[in-house]
Amino acid sequence: IKANVQHMAAQGEMLREPSVATIGRQCARIDRLIRNLLVVSRARSKTLEIHTRPVALVPLIHAALEAIPDVPVRADLHGAVEVRADEQPLALAIANLVHTVKRDAVPGAPLTMRLASNAWTVELAVQARLLAVADRTSVETSDDEDLALSQCATLTIVEAHGGTTGTEEHDGERTSWIRLPLLGDDDHDRE
Repeated sequence: IKANVQHMAAQGEMLREPSVATIGRQCARIDRLIRNLLVVSRARSKTLEIHTRPVALVPLIHAALEAIPDVPVRADLHGAVEVRADEQPLALAIANLVHTVKRDAVPGAPLTMRLASNAWTVELAVQARLLAVADRTSVETSDDEDLALSQCATLTIVEAHGGTTGTEEHDGERTSWIRLPLLGDDDHDRE
């Protein structure tokens, strides 16, 4: 961020736009990192509080995607699916899921997000075509630490909502998913 601010100060108006975009991405990464740190540290200290209520999942997913505009996602989201959730932590878990899949995906290619449900659960899955292993650049240690923290926070949030997470790879594609229990008739009675 500091380097981009210094670059902006030294350049004319026309050259500022790329630096502003980079600063925006870096600030979003720092924000997500801090939010993940808070989730994990609160979980470890047993002070993490999840306050759930009935939530329509599709609008929550759209809001989470709007918060990460730099990641192209094709979303196949249909239906009126409700879960019992704490919106902010679950939106963080969704953003983490997207960023985790994006990490080794073909650059610029959109990720695909789909929603599927059965009588008891709903699955939100993000899928991407992966770069060949030989084409993946070696990532910095901080990127690995960010990924591990992100995955730990996602698992913590999803388990606190009674759900599960997982990742599968087949034929050069990775699919990461979150499964949550659907809202039942008795859940509306708790309100």
